[in-house]
Amino acid sequence: MTSSSRIFISYARKDGRDLALRLQKSLSDLRYDVWLDTNEIEGGASWTKEIEEGINNCDILLALLSKKSYESEICRSEHLRAIRLGKRIIPILVQPKTDRPIYLEGANYVNFAKPTVYSDAFTALMQTLSNDTAPKIVY
Repeated sequence: MTSSSRIFISYARKDGRDLALRLQKSLSDLRYDVWLDTNEIEGGASWTKEIEEGINNCDILLALLSKKSYESEICRSEHLRAIRLGKRIIPILVQPKTDRPIYLEGANYVNFAKPTVYSDAFTALMQTLSNDTAPKIVY
């Protein structure tokens, strides 16, 4: 993937926001076009429509897997929309022992569950992003 790839970050605010913001900054610094709801939805806008358009226009969806994202119907809907549209999904483990939705159960994930090794996990993510031949999750 080139740094012109459009990346959508799906996360639960209650326990994934810090990592989402950190990833958004790190990827933006490398000139990736990153869609994150805190930056993209203006006051008074229809947030569901903005999220739909963000997913429609992305090349890759980073699915931040946390305890609250597992419980979130919005996060699950974002993942399923990306799958339906044939987007590449990269699961990101936010917390150890986090359950995963069944449709992501068999997918390899990048492990960001240890905050002390962010740089190692980010390097692994960059390697994953650069692998254009990685399979998409398609049903």
